[in-house]
Amino acid sequence: MLPEIEEHESHDFEVFKENMPVLEAFFVLEGSAWKYTGMGDLIGLDVQAAKIIWDYLQTEITPDIFRGIMLFTNTVTQERGKQRSKK
Repeated sequence: MLPEIEEHESHDFEVFKENMPVLEAFFVLEGSAWKYTGMGDLIGLDVQAAKIIWDYLQTEITPDIFRGIMLFTNTVTQERGKQRSKK
């Protein structure tokens, strides 16, 4: 069971064109490829599960896209950790 995610106010933001492949590859996972501890804390992206999803969807993951995904994953993991520590 996935932990509940708090709804936040929607914000518009710009994305550089060269970063769109990273976001598209990341968001296609739709929360289905994450690793959690037994207590529900987010550990990070399950890269093996993500690769299976990307392969099925025929999403090309270049080394640059993968580096961007890992950076984005680390940011998301850190922010989720901050949210949990505030509770």
